[in-house]
Amino acid sequence: MSLRRHWQVLLPWSVVIAYAAELYVHWHQLGNRVATHFSASGVANGWQSKDSFALTSVLIIAGTLAVCLVLVNAYGWPGPQKRQQLLAAYYGVAVFVGLTFWGLVRQNLHGGVLNMIIPFAAAFGAGALGYWIGRARIGDGENIPRP
Repeated sequence: MSLRRHWQVLLPWSVVIAYAAELYVHWHQLGNRVATHFSASGVANGWQSKDSFALTSVLIIAGTLAVCLVLVNAYGWPGPQKRQQLLAAYYGVAVFVGLTFWGLVRQNLHGGVLNMIIPFAAAFGAGALGYWIGRARIGDGENIPRP
């Protein structure tokens, strides 16, 4: 992978940093037990210690991104036909997982019913951004041949 493409791969990892910063800022406001599982109606029905939640959530976000990165690199950096789809999936997954845990933190701070519409909508938008970046080949200095 060329140096020009590194930012395309590293950009989703900013989700891990942003989420860790969110935990740090609100750490003292979270209770010792954090709601981590919710019923289909969005009502909390499972809890975890704050320390365990923080470690688990950061590891899940980072692990998910690492698996996506391994899958992308398992086939080599793809040609222009597959690149849009892979970047769309990679960006979408990063935003969805990050916003899901961000929503958990927010729900524990403010209570109420967990709303999953924001992570789904944002993941769709991030996927579209990844697709556009892959199609435009930003940072490559090359253009995709148009039919």
